[in-house]
Amino acid sequence: MGHSLFNAAGPFIAASLLLSAPLLHAGGRNLILVRQGGSFSFSVFLSKLRDGAAVDKALEDTYAGLWKKLSEVEIAWKLEVQR
Repeated sequence: MGHSLFNAAGPFIAASLLLSAPLLHAGGRNLILVRQGGSFSFSVFLSKLRDGAAVDKALEDTYAGLWKKLSEVEIAWKLEVQR
């Protein structure tokens, strides 16, 4: 799934795609963004998407120090699943 898909989609579609992507934990209930970044940060992230920010920009602005790009979140998710 490329970044252009997220940038071209409306913010709610982008959030929906993001949440249905492999960012869901294997159990389907625990998002890595919430588990590692906190629920408040996740709500800020979704607000930025709703306001039209690109996914990578919203990640960098919200989760500075954890992730700057969607690909970094996917790597973190894969590492978590492998444990």
